[in-house]
Amino acid sequence: MKMKNNQFLIGALLLLVLVVGCSKNVEPQNGEIRVHVTKNYGEEVVFSEKVPLMGRNQTVLDVIDDHLNIETGYGGAFIIDINDTAKDLKNPRGYDWFFYVNGGMSNIGAGSYFLKSGDDIWWDYRPWKDAAAVSSVIGQYPQPFVSSYRNNKVETLILYGDHEEKDALDLSTMLKDKDISVITDIYNKMKIEQRTNPTIVLATWDQLSGDEFWEGIQKNWHRVGWFVEINNQGLYSLSPSGNKGKIMYENFALITAIGTGTGDDFPLWLVTASDSINLSNAVKMIEEQDPLSLSTSVLIKDDEVVRLPYINGERK
Repeated sequence: MKMKNNQFLIGALLLLVLVVGCSKNVEPQNGEIRVHVTKNYGEEVVFSEKVPLMGRNQTVLDVIDDHLNIETGYGGAFIIDINDTAKDLKNPRGYDWFFYVNGGMSNIGAGSYFLKSGDDIWWDYRPWKDAAAVSSVIGQYPQPFVSSYRNNKVETLILYGDHEEKDALDLSTMLKDKDISVITDIYNKMKIEQRTNPTIVLATWDQLSGDEFWEGIQKNWHRVGWFVEINNQGLYSLSPSGNKGKIMYENFALITAIGTGTGDDFPLWLVTASDSINLSNAVKMIEEQDPLSLSTSVLIKDDEVVRLPYINGERK
């Protein structure tokens, strides 16, 4: 499996919240964006609203400074707190802010990312040591398929398994209804390894298990934010530090996102399940949209939606 080396060193992660190049804008309103602030992989929502975008030269930093209470440190170089989120923790040491634009973790500072109307910004406060390499998330859907991290409007590729053509067509229709260009094709591992489009794979797990690519994803779960363990018996959820949940799900569906690093314009979504019925159920969940909101990944059992990673109480 091809991955960028050293994408998730702590120094690179701190770069995400650099506040260089910021400036206040007083130009007339020019559309709106969504802003979210959460703790622990979206488990606790601090702020989530649409806010006006004032002019063409507003940065992520400008917007949060205009609409939220922020605290900076190191001479203004880093975001320390947003809306007193850090002050609510008994021991905030080891926690950091991570921010996503349109479903992808930013590879530049908040003061350097210039926004466009329709952008979706998500700040999450969590321990940097626990699987900090979650570079792509599903919780900003319909992003990244509308415009992607760098606002590149490219076609979304849906790759479907042997018996999933109808689900692929249903998902394609959903995306097209949101003015997203879509192409569909039969599953091909080369197209996900060398992708040049945001890509969604729809396939039952028995069609993917044993494949070198997906085995590599499972093995390197901590590098790509893969918070499950799937074997012949079923699926276990994982905590951010890799602890296994107590429940094994024999019948399941999983919706997750996999990136190759920060600033990835072509993330990979996987919609998989123990069988075709659960896979179709997962596609319906995407249409509802709310079950995915501000989640890194979700596990679906019947009508129950379980957020991932599994938070086992160690930080509550």
